[in-house]
Amino acid sequence: MPFAIFRPHVSIAAAVVVASFAGCVVTEAPISQKQFSDHVATLLAGKDSAVVEAGKLTDFPWKTLCFERDDSLVLRFDQGGKRSVLQLPHETFFVDEGQVEHSLEDRCVTPAEHILLKKKYPGDHGPIEFQKAAHGA
Repeated sequence: MPFAIFRPHVSIAAAVVVASFAGCVVTEAPISQKQFSDHVATLLAGKDSAVVEAGKLTDFPWKTLCFERDDSLVLRFDQGGKRSVLQLPHETFFVDEGQVEHSLEDRCVTPAEHILLKKKYPGDHGPIEFQKAAHGA
């Protein structure tokens, strides 16, 4: 019986050691949901869609930006050794499921890559989708 009590502590300690060695320190992104929303609205400039360099989504530098669908849209920024996360409600921002053409689900982009910002409902203040920009866009 003592082994059964000890075992969870070993698992937790092992997880902490693995996370420490893997460099998995993740912090909150240096931008709030509101600041990000305002910034995207500025990039759209009143239009229903816009193709922009991914690096223009933020005012802070990063090396890769990964998009994940979860209970919210999760943006994971790799800032050259420092990792940060911004969670956005699906009512505001989303990416389509991975099988949909141009979807960014579970994909990463660099600051120089072009992405499409697109209102789900033209002329509306509804959610904005992130997509890979079509070649030549």
